[in-house]
Amino acid sequence: MKKGIISILLVTCLAAVSGCTNQETAPDPGNTEDTANAESRMASDTAAEAETDGSENELEMIVNWEIFMACSPYGCYEIGSFSSDYTGNILYTDVATRQRIFLSPDLSADHNDPSDPSWVENTHGGCGLFAMDDTLFMCRTNVDDTPGELYRMDLDGRNRQSIVTFTDYNAPTGGIASDGQDLYTILQKQDKQWLVRICTDSGKIEPLKEMGGDAAFLVSAYGDNLVLKEIHAEDKDSEDPMAPYYSQVHRISQYNITDGTEKEILSWQQDTMTEEYSGEYIYLLDVDNDCLKEVCLSTGEERMIVDSLSAESVNVEEIGSFYPIYDQHLIFDIVGDTGEFAKMGTDLRDGKVFTLEPYTQSLDAYSRQHLGIIGEFGDEFLVTSGTLEVPVDSFDPAGNPIVTDVLMSKLSVIKKEDFWNNRFDAMEPVEDVFLEVLN
Repeated sequence: MKKGIISILLVTCLAAVSGCTNQETAPDPGNTEDTANAESRMASDTAAEAETDGSENELEMIVNWEIFMACSPYGCYEIGSFSSDYTGNILYTDVATRQRIFLSPDLSADHNDPSDPSWVENTHGGCGLFAMDDTLFMCRTNVDDTPGELYRMDLDGRNRQSIVTFTDYNAPTGGIASDGQDLYTILQKQDKQWLVRICTDSGKIEPLKEMGGDAAFLVSAYGDNLVLKEIHAEDKDSEDPMAPYYSQVHRISQYNITDGTEKEILSWQQDTMTEEYSGEYIYLLDVDNDCLKEVCLSTGEERMIVDSLSAESVNVEEIGSFYPIYDQHLIFDIVGDTGEFAKMGTDLRDGKVFTLEPYTQSLDAYSRQHLGIIGEFGDEFLVTSGTLEVPVDSFDPAGNPIVTDVLMSKLSVIKKEDFWNNRFDAMEPVEDVFLEVLN
């Protein structure tokens, strides 16, 4: 048969995902006793947090940007599509055992079967995962005339049920916050964007606020406040095609879910600031003043992280994307005039600036040479670490059978200290056990 290559990452978009902070023994989906014990621990932890928290509406971000891979306190979940009929499977990476498996109680079973907890009926158009406490959510996007769908299930894939069919709105594709019960996100409805509450018990979508601007995002959450961003193009009628872009104003506000009040916090002109969020803190790269600072959204207090980036041999004009904050470190891209690419970071506690070295000379499935953090587990990171080519049977446009390569990223576990100090030889690869059954 002919052989081709397709780059189906995980039937969803590359994105930043929320990290995990707890390190415990992971539940084995193939061991019901381990799973039950783990779920009991998680339920106890959740109850203890509720008793000591004192707030019924303590919000946290569970998806930072786009729905992609999901982390629980024990491991990571992703969706792989290994057939031409758009069916797929949920894969689970157990950080403690360093194994990636089908999310199934029987690892030798037929996973292309609706009775298997890992099986996904339809991934067409994109399908991603996110987690809240002891619940795993799966979201399928709207495509053509088929509405999107939101499902919930236990962390072992059991008790799956559809809770929302997105007929009036498009399915969520951006940031999602949770108060431990309901979900908050921005959804598209025709030509409008709405901040909404999704009631996970009833499936009801409650509109909270119509968003303004040309683009709107949910970027952070803390206490009972949702942090919102709108981008407004001030000059849309100019003959200069770049005028709308350069006239954009970025506006940050916070919406209180308890009393429905909204307060604008700050704004800036396009290309004068770059930002990243962590709870009630926003980290701002101030291009004009050559500095990186922290602003507390609840008090307005500012703290200087790096007062002169040029003194650290960093050209602010070359700083590109910011990445989600892990382990109190901010990572950012440096793109030179000739297209050369580098990655640097800052320790947000002391302002130390450092360079992250490429871990390989070849590109991985995400077309990059630098490790990508998937989640954090105690003193370890789960990271991408190369390209995994999975051969699967498929058909060419004429209907002839061929073998194609589904490209995924290899995963590894690395100590945080080793990651920040470029000791990538210390990575421990994750074993792709699911391939033994797939092949």
